[in-house]
Amino acid sequence: MLGIWAIVDRDLRKYFRSPALMTVSLFLPLLQLIIIGYAVGGKITEVPVALVDLDREAEARDLREKFQAIEANARTFSVQLQAGVDQAVRAVRQGRVAAAIVIPENYTRRIRQGNRPELGLVLDNTDPFVVSALTQKMNELIDAINQPNVSPRHLQRVALQIVEIFPYVEYIKYLLPGAITLAIFVCTLIG
Repeated sequence: MLGIWAIVDRDLRKYFRSPALMTVSLFLPLLQLIIIGYAVGGKITEVPVALVDLDREAEARDLREKFQAIEANARTFSVQLQAGVDQAVRAVRQGRVAAAIVIPENYTRRIRQGNRPELGLVLDNTDPFVVSALTQKMNELIDAINQPNVSPRHLQRVALQIVEIFPYVEYIKYLLPGAITLAIFVCTLIG
């Protein structure tokens, strides 16, 4: 036991005698926390989103205009029109866009009939912060669509159907390996 204490005592004396080593071992973890904090926090803006309009009738045009209003004002996402669902899903899988919004073929007809129309939202769920921001903004848009201008006899409700492309893995599963890696890194710097 005395041998281990002697090694610890020697290393601690060496550590406290070297101001450069103390500065580096304190500064680098703080720098990493700052960089990670900026990467995690902040407001999500101008996320590329694909929009597929298979309906192209009056209600779908109104919906496209609402997306363009969000793009111009709130700047949460930037809309890229896509020709087909396959092309949009491919763009999501390849990471060119964070999500694809699909207006189905019978959207206007279902609204006029009072049936429950649905919009599709295909998400690249690798970044939970972007997914959360996009889902929140889409739910706000759906709530705005569902508010009638005049009290109708038949209440129509548009629904949002969300499809996540990649399986969800909780961040907490990577927290322990990340903390161990950071501890090894700091110990290596000190050593």
